[in-house]
Amino acid sequence: MKNPRGTRIIISMLLLIGIQLNLLFRMNSIHSTSFSSILFSTTMAVLVLSVTLIRLFRKPYTMHVSEFSLQIKNRNLKPEDIKEIRIQGYFKPLIGIIPTGKVFTPFDLCFHIDPDQEDKAIKELKEWAEEHGVTVFSNKMVRRWI
Repeated sequence: MKNPRGTRIIISMLLLIGIQLNLLFRMNSIHSTSFSSILFSTTMAVLVLSVTLIRLFRKPYTMHVSEFSLQIKNRNLKPEDIKEIRIQGYFKPLIGIIPTGKVFTPFDLCFHIDPDQEDKAIKELKEWAEEHGVTVFSNKMVRRWI
C-alpha cells in the first residue's frame, strides 16, 4: 500500500506560495499587519507542502486482514474501533478508514493499494467489513487532513 500522492495539494500550495511571495515583494511597508498575515500564510503553505512531500516519498507498507482485526502499519484496528471504511474512485482507488469518534480520516489510515493486488485486496477488505458489521461506502469522498 502507498500513501496518496497529494498532487492537488502540492500544486495548490505552490501556487499559494508564489502568490504570497509576489505580494511580499511588492509591499511598501514591512511593519504593516498585512505583511505579518502574508508571511504567516506563506509559512503555513510551506509547512503543508513539506508534510505532503515527506508523505509522498515514504516507503510502501502492508495491511494484514486477520479474523479479529486489521493491521495497518503498526496499528491494530478491531471492528469496534472502526466507524466506516470509504473507497474513493474506481481506477487506483483511495481507501480511508475512519476510526470511531473521528470525522476525518487520519493520514496513516488513508492509502492506495498496489494495482496488481487491487481487486483482490478490496474484495477481501469488503468481506471482512461485512462479516464484522463495519460500514463500507464505495465512491464516497475520503475526507482527510492534509
